[in-house]
Amino acid sequence: MVKPKIKVLEEICQEESNCAPNKYCILKELISHDAKFSNRLLFQMAMIDKFKYEKSAELKKDLGWLGALESWTSEGYAKKFDKYFDEDINFKELYKKIMEDK
Repeated sequence: MVKPKIKVLEEICQEESNCAPNKYCILKELISHDAKFSNRLLFQMAMIDKFKYEKSAELKKDLGWLGALESWTSEGYAKKFDKYFDEDINFKELYKKIMEDK
């Protein structure tokens, strides 16, 4: 079943690194410009954004969006996302599942 976008955004925006109060949020920025995205795309963009913060902290330097996207793809996370994505799984559970799949 397809979740309403508002539910997907509420779920994603509960994460600390994603859309925390008084922080820049790529999703809110895109959606505020009336962009039309699927839930799948919103989830994956938010996952890459969360991954960017975590990877940057690990590397002790800002990876940036392009670097995060390249790492997300080259390290196999995009394929894992494809494997596990389901409309019924919540953002936190999906991210955890992807990160724990070694």
